[in-house]
Amino acid sequence: MKIVLLVFAISMSIFARPKDDGIGDLKLGCKNPGAFHNQLPPTDIKITCEDERVEWVPAGHDEATIHNKRTVCSKGYTNKPNIKAPSVCEPCDWPGSDYECGGFKEVEKTVAMEFSVTCDEIMAMETVNKFCQLKMLSETLATKEEIMAVKETGRVKKVCGVQDFMNDKPISPVSQK
Repeated sequence: MKIVLLVFAISMSIFARPKDDGIGDLKLGCKNPGAFHNQLPPTDIKITCEDERVEWVPAGHDEATIHNKRTVCSKGYTNKPNIKAPSVCEPCDWPGSDYECGGFKEVEKTVAMEFSVTCDEIMAMETVNKFCQLKMLSETLATKEEIMAVKETGRVKKVCGVQDFMNDKPISPVSQK
């Protein structure tokens, strides 16, 4: 039983470690260049970061018509309780409402950038990917989307006529009184 628990504890400690995205080798090369058969730490360190976004963007507009409903109801009555006409409701022709609505197309936006870093910056990094996330989100692409390559994926979402929000049965204004 103790062996099983020991194996379980060792395997859990292995899986609980964060994924090494290469920062370990970079840090070791800066801290101990002899481990890589070098006498001096690297001086020309470059990190390439790639950013890929998939977004839905407006794609033109279409015209559509919402079908309106009109019902006219009548009810006849007099001052005599036995003399009255029943309530009758009938649908009438009524034009629909025209409107403009848009659609969306899916696009991929990508960019790759290279950053020169020092060994001091490498030693301060938690991971290379976190470095890239900070660089790509804050400094560069937050204000410079025009440098991204844009490619349409071919996926389109139309919103015209997607939902008929009108009631099937008209509500009689007379019956509500």
